[in-house]
Amino acid sequence: MAFPTSVTAEEAYFTILSYARQIKQATASQIALAQSGTCSAADILNYMTLLASANGSMQQNSAVTGVAAFAQSAIGNPSFDIAGAYSAMSTAIGNVNSWLHTNFPASGGFLQAVSFNTDGSQAARVFSAATLSGYITQLQALAATIA
Repeated sequence: MAFPTSVTAEEAYFTILSYARQIKQATASQIALAQSGTCSAADILNYMTLLASANGSMQQNSAVTGVAAFAQSAIGNPSFDIAGAYSAMSTAIGNVNSWLHTNFPASGGFLQAVSFNTDGSQAARVFSAATLSGYITQLQALAATIA
């Protein structure tokens, strides 16, 4: 007999919930960094890696049979539109991603994320709050989709 590897509705829901909590916390941190003018390219790229990984896993887990019904039961609200709430969060993640792809400094398809210091060490680019105002708007919209 083979070892079972299928994902249950309960596992799928708690995976989505865990990622949503991570995104909520990381998004709050990104907003604070961006508003302070101390947000570096490394901060943004690390955040984008989290979003890409989380969104992929959440999409996969949202397709598990019974996950919506389990989620409604887990939160104690059988009429809650869990699919709509997830869709809003996923769309907001896409909007953050889209804004960064459009606005992150790049040349010839390569991101301009670091510079060399005179001693040869690298310094991550740091962005002003004004430069990241559109990013902040997208982050706040994403944060509003996660209770």
